[in-house]
Amino acid sequence: MISSFPLSGGPLPFKVVLASQSPRRSELLTMAQIPFTKIVSPFDEAEIRPHKNSMGAAAYVSLSASKKASSIILPPSLSSSPVLVIGSDTVVVHDSKILEKPTSNEEAFAMLTSLSSQTHSVYTGVSLHLLNIPSPITKTFHSTTSVKFSPLTPSDISSYIQTGEPMDKAGSYGIQGIGGQFVESINGCYFNVMGLPINRVCKLISEMAKEIE
Repeated sequence: MISSFPLSGGPLPFKVVLASQSPRRSELLTMAQIPFTKIVSPFDEAEIRPHKNSMGAAAYVSLSASKKASSIILPPSLSSSPVLVIGSDTVVVHDSKILEKPTSNEEAFAMLTSLSSQTHSVYTGVSLHLLNIPSPITKTFHSTTSVKFSPLTPSDISSYIQTGEPMDKAGSYGIQGIGGQFVESINGCYFNVMGLPINRVCKLISEMAKEIE
């Protein structure tokens, strides 16, 4: 029987590197029982950020994820055997505006105010680079989830900002944390909103494992 997911296919024929410092993405790979090494990507998103609105969210997160994965410098211990590097990036889109992590409490307040009572989209780009094989393989995709917020009062928003949670989250909220209380409904992958659409990632990992067996 051909396995659709890494869990049922035995040990992977490559090491996995997560090119991200996000604790949520680490949590999701751990949840899926995929062993990995975390190496923070040196790629600076500021290189492409000025072009994000002209590119569109799907292209922007896909390019950012690809650059994060391709910029990783593997240590000697991982330089001679197959390695799968996973890069990812997540943004929120509302009223055609791409919202990333807030740079101040004021910006977080403005973002959350704009999302109150509204439906927005969360885009996550993922790029998987299989290296140290005769013909390297790259698979890049994006996933989208619609999220509906309940009405938020200024007091709701201020209290949430005081927790500190919004400051390292795209769109200024974390669905898996305190900010989850604001979410009325979602349409699409919940884990995509966390930062990694784990179902599709696992399917691609399994596919790429078969390609080099």
